[in-house]
Amino acid sequence: MKVDIVVNVQRYVNYGERNDYWKPKGGHTFIFPVDDDFLLNDNSMIVEAIEHMLGNESNYEERYTYLSHHIEFSQPTRVEGLEETFELIFGEAK
Repeated sequence: MKVDIVVNVQRYVNYGERNDYWKPKGGHTFIFPVDDDFLLNDNSMIVEAIEHMLGNESNYEERYTYLSHHIEFSQPTRVEGLEETFELIFGEAK
């Protein structure tokens, strides 16, 4: 069965023209689909492989550093109508 490893990262942007000057610019999420058997591997080895792949996604202008991950065994359910429900309960939203 396929599952998703959802990885939270810190995104950095390089503001240096001649020297590296990296500033954090918020979070980003990567999703790595894997077979559920893959999760039997040692967690530290999985994190090391994720960090390696994040290095491949990084370049001179932006880079990503690993923060955390969790496993999603199914797709999340999208539920519309929160704003309308809020207004129904509390009146007009600010």
